[in-house]
Amino acid sequence: MTGTPGSSFRQATRPGYDVPRSVASARTREAQPEVDAALVRTHAALHRHDLAAALLVGPVDTRYVSGTSTMPVWTLHVTDRYVLVPAEGEPILWAYASAPLELVSPHPHLETRTATSWSGFGSAERAQDRAERFAAEVADALRERGIHDARIGVERLDGYGFLALQTAGPHLKPVQLAIEQARATKGAAELELIRRSVRVCDAAMTHLHLAFRHRTMSSRPASDGLPSS
Repeated sequence: MTGTPGSSFRQATRPGYDVPRSVASARTREAQPEVDAALVRTHAALHRHDLAAALLVGPVDTRYVSGTSTMPVWTLHVTDRYVLVPAEGEPILWAYASAPLELVSPHPHLETRTATSWSGFGSAERAQDRAERFAAEVADALRERGIHDARIGVERLDGYGFLALQTAGPHLKPVQLAIEQARATKGAAELELIRRSVRVCDAAMTHLHLAFRHRTMSSRPASDGLPSS
């Protein structure tokens, strides 16, 4: 037999994964109906909660209303992408200036602007100044839409961002419940992604179980009197 011990077992039991090559323009065009439906549900939720707009910074919510995601693990703790979704009208996405073209949102009327990051991790002593710049840009966008003095929903803003935006004048309210209610209705593409995720988790747990069982059986003394299978 060639190869390292157990290599044939690992090859035989390793789960397979359907890794997408990219999120190129053809794929994003296919996603447009899902993004359109997500925005309809978000608009309806904002109206129910008497909110003129929502400023979303969490990567899950940002992806939900824009159809795109950039470095989601990184943006879990550093706010480098955010989107303003008015209850009436089209959203504005602030993103990396260098974001690749294939990450352009499938939403045809989404305006994209360059984001201002203020995380203490990257901005250090300039975090407050940069947060104030972020807040001024968002406040200007609200004035452009004529909703600066209305109720604006926010979620997951850190201390720098929240305090700077509060000082800039908007009347801030929590929006997490409204967004969760919008996301509670799943489209066909979302349901398929959930099914794929469950299949991946099932394959991973099966692989873990078989690997553990194989190692346990291999290390058991032959004289322990226990059955081998």
